[in-house]
Parts: sequence; structure tokens; C-alpha cells
Amino acid sequence: MVQTTNRNQEDKIVKKIEALQDLRGIAIIMVIFFHVGSTVFGNNNIFMHGKNDVLLFFIVSGFIISSIHKNDVGIEKFVLFLKKRAIRIYLPIFFIFVILFAITGKGTEYHHDIFNIIRNFFLIQNFHF
Repeated sequence: MVQTTNRNQEDKIVKKIEALQDLRGIAIIMVIFFHVGSTVFGNNNIFMHGKNDVLLFFIVSGFIISSIHKNDVGIEKFVLFLKKRAIRIYLPIFFIFVILFAITGKGTEYHHDIFNIIRNFFLIQNFHF
């Protein structure tokens, strides 16, 4: 009986997280509409609150990640988590950079000084020293 109760609780939690994943997806779509609308319509963009949608995306994502990993305790699990995140984040960025560089011959629109490269590598490009 206890095992059935725990299983029902786990199913409810999974359904709640799926609903949050839907909210996260909506926030992503709204951010895309914000960027496309800004390009097409300028200041008359009906999706002008894209910055709020970015915040919503990060808040919901943080909640989902912390909920999924709430029982992962210890330095070994933390290091494993960081490795998986690094692969998931840096691998696509690397391939996109290589593809852009191959197509354009210059990578991105940013200046390629050493400080900018370091800031971009550590994902702190908005911090200026």
C-alpha cells in the first residue's frame, strides 16, 4: 500500500513538471516572437515583453532542475551534473561557432579580442571589466 501511494505521488509530481515544461515552452515561443516582432514591426511589437518571458523561462527552468536533482547530494554527483551541463551547453555553442565561421569567414559580429573570447567562453559576456 505504501509503495502504491509513493508511486501515485511520483506520478503527480511528473505531471506537474510536465505542465511547467509546457509553460517553459510557451515562454521560449514568446521570446522568439519578441525577437521576430522587433525586427518586423519595430517599436509596435505586440510581443514587447520578451524580457519578462526570458525571466519566466529561467525561473521555471531553475525550479525544474532543482526539483529533478533535489536528492542528488555529494561532490561526485555535483561534478557529474556540471560535466553534463557543460557538454549540453558548450558543445552546441562550439558547433554553431564553427558553422558560422565556415559560412562567413569571420564567426560572429563580435570583436575577437582575448577579453571578449574569455567572457563568452564563461558565459559572462554581459559583464564588462
